[in-house]
Amino acid sequence: MDNGNLNQVLEGLKNENKSNTFSIISFVVSSLSLLMFPPFLGIISIIASVIGIFKEEKHAKIALVVAIVFMLLGMFFGLFFSILLNS
Repeated sequence: MDNGNLNQVLEGLKNENKSNTFSIISFVVSSLSLLMFPPFLGIISIIASVIGIFKEEKHAKIALVVAIVFMLLGMFFGLFFSILLNS
């Protein structure tokens, strides 16, 4: 196999592997982090987003921002409702 064919095969494999699996996982876990266990699920969501960034997924950077924002919002809501219920 000459060098030109090898490059074509490698480019085909690289383009074939463009799924958004880790980004989707990150979005789902981020949504759950609004409702329960924000620090734990938020960190899992951030890790999934970073893996998606390294795999060059299309929506991974957006998923990272959403993961951070939803984790912080979930912690804020938890603090707010705990203060509200204890007063």
